[in-house]
Amino acid sequence: MVLAVLAFLAAVVALALLFASQPPGNDSAEAGFARDMIVHHAQAVQMAEIIRDNTDSPDMRVLATDMSLTQQG
Repeated sequence: MVLAVLAFLAAVVALALLFASQPPGNDSAEAGFARDMIVHHAQAVQMAEIIRDNTDSPDMRVLATDMSLTQQG
């Protein structure tokens, strides 16, 4: 019984190590996606600031300011 429990625990540890999360490499799809999203969010900030600076609507100004601030984060 002890041997069976030890074998089970060894299998669980082996599976945990096998499926453990590894950080993506610099040339991975995940890293490329993250870099693309940085550009995407910077563009959203620019568009929101253009709207904020050129609108006469107070509601649009508040919305554009909120978008700009949240996208910068």
